[in-house]
Amino acid sequence: MRAIFPSRLPVIPILACFLCGCSGLSIIPSPTSAQIKLVVSPGASVNVVASQSVQFTATNGASSEPMTWGFQSGVPQIGTLTPAGQYTAPVLIGTNALALIQGISTVHNGATVTARIVLTNPAPSVAALSPVSAAAATPYSGTITGAQFTPGSIVLVNSQPVTTTRTTNSSLSFSFMPLNGSSGVSIQVMTPLPGGGTSAPINLPITPGGLSFDAAVRFLEQASWGPTSATVTQVQQLGLSAYLDQQLALPVDSLVTDDNNLHVYENLWNNAVSKPSQLRQKTMWAWYKMFNTPGSTKLEWTSQVPELLQRDAFANYTKLLQDMSLNSWFGIFLNFAGANSAGPDPNQNFARELQQIFTTGPYVLQRDGTVLTLGDGSAQPQYTQTDVSEVARAMTGWLASSNLNDDPEGLSQMVMPSWQGAHDTGPKTVQGVVTPGGGDALGDMIAITSQLAASPNTATFLSKRLIKHFVTSNPSPTYISRVSGVWLDDGTGVRGNVAAVIKAILLDPEARAGDDPEVQPDATEGRVMDSVEFQIRTMRVLGTSVEAVFLSRETAPDFNESALNSTSVFGYYPSSYTLPGTTIMAPELALFTTSTLTTKAGYLQQIIYALNGNNVSIDWSGWSALATGDGSPLIDQINHVCLNGTMSAGLRQILLQAFQEAPSSNDGQAKRLLYLTLMSPEFAVIR
Repeated sequence: MRAIFPSRLPVIPILACFLCGCSGLSIIPSPTSAQIKLVVSPGASVNVVASQSVQFTATNGASSEPMTWGFQSGVPQIGTLTPAGQYTAPVLIGTNALALIQGISTVHNGATVTARIVLTNPAPSVAALSPVSAAAATPYSGTITGAQFTPGSIVLVNSQPVTTTRTTNSSLSFSFMPLNGSSGVSIQVMTPLPGGGTSAPINLPITPGGLSFDAAVRFLEQASWGPTSATVTQVQQLGLSAYLDQQLALPVDSLVTDDNNLHVYENLWNNAVSKPSQLRQKTMWAWYKMFNTPGSTKLEWTSQVPELLQRDAFANYTKLLQDMSLNSWFGIFLNFAGANSAGPDPNQNFARELQQIFTTGPYVLQRDGTVLTLGDGSAQPQYTQTDVSEVARAMTGWLASSNLNDDPEGLSQMVMPSWQGAHDTGPKTVQGVVTPGGGDALGDMIAITSQLAASPNTATFLSKRLIKHFVTSNPSPTYISRVSGVWLDDGTGVRGNVAAVIKAILLDPEARAGDDPEVQPDATEGRVMDSVEFQIRTMRVLGTSVEAVFLSRETAPDFNESALNSTSVFGYYPSSYTLPGTTIMAPELALFTTSTLTTKAGYLQQIIYALNGNNVSIDWSGWSALATGDGSPLIDQINHVCLNGTMSAGLRQILLQAFQEAPSSNDGQAKRLLYLTLMSPEFAVIR
């Protein structure tokens, strides 16, 4: 017993001390949440790339702390987070690129830790293209492979986005229309912010190829009175530049075929519908809308101005201007022939319009068409009333021609004889340039018109006017600048080469951008067809016989645009007309009122229905053969022939519904759908 007892003896004082509260001894309490210092891993702020996963944990000193993880309350939950701390970023990072999470200790009540996750898109990289080349004017559909492609990644062709579909994170499919004249394009992948970026480029070689049907139709809407199946094939075979060269070389199709004055008007329509010199006629119409003259019951007065403008359509502009300045009918209309051409106070009508309309325009322009302003913000005038008076003095001394040439070939060359006794021989100063005194009427006219035609302001003012006639009412400043540069120098040192200017207008990248079906046109692009153009293009689309020109001539006055019969020097419509409530230029739209739209509907009804088989002959067989099924084959053909493949989903639905709701013969279906299309705003606007 003694051996055992001593071993138990110390228990008594220890127990006594515990019971009595002996000093020097204490019990260590469990730590509170405030005393817990948790550390989050991999960090309190972490960058995570789209689709990547990160495991979050917490430690308490050297020990792992059991946690339950979740998103912080009151903030968007971006990505996914498991209770065990596995965070996965979304596949597409939007503008909200921050996730806030927290962990709550499961053993120390109230102990928490937070983390901030900054989300970014990965930078893409590219490896290869398939197919490895593309043919010009042929839709290209290909695949680009690489790495780090997100759902927001898109393919760029020459820095412009194109239709893109993501198949995997290493493969994108895309499509676009390669343009003629390009030897290759740069292909990149761009992933948007945050993060992201643009890959290094891969070159896609472009081999020469034919022009697509839709692109040829669109080009002919600009360069002719409208496409036909024959001219579409011609453009596809020749290419754009060669087609223009061929057109520039074609001779004049005269408006004068006999001594009947009315036949001049009819021949205008006849030639436009059926003759090959489409670009010359379209250019003549552009000049006629600028050099306006009224119609007449006399053959010589009716024909000479349009004949002159056809002949000089592609001439150097100085020659065209001087030929018009010497024209008898033009001189009579603008009051500088005969008695109005004598001093001391000659008529100033032509002197003003020569500067305001036919050359420099009213305001000082930069090469890109921007109007320069004065200190008060007003436009800086290009000429003054003194300049008008000086030009009027220079243009004195002309008589209206009294010796009319009976030869039809000479009717367009009716030149006013000079009246030297009435000419002011003193010196003239026009827009800062002095023409010395002592000259005769012809010499002063040549000096003044040559000076004004050579002005840089004329290059810009008239380049913009021609762009608006052929391509778009709202050209960009860079488009205007490029064309103005060609006007100033055609590459051989010649200024005012109209043929070169027209080619530059029609082949400019801005004019041809819409040939690519992947390029969505801006709302301001294109132009409204004027009334004459609408009637002629309708006849060419339908393939009418030339008898339809009689109806067009009879209805033209109701369209507010009677061809070859303009009664105002400012033309048929104001060149500054804009869409109401906007700054978008749409000059031709001023022609269309409720009344003219009613006339338009009646004109189409007459052409398509009432006169068919009488004075108008249309072969409906090609159209009616496509009026099958739900109407889609017919609608597709209308889309390509009438709208160069740009038919909206809304118009297509209208045509489908019309086809299905009013069954009739195939001819009847074709007529109905064409009528609806030709009446639509989409046909009225060339884009």
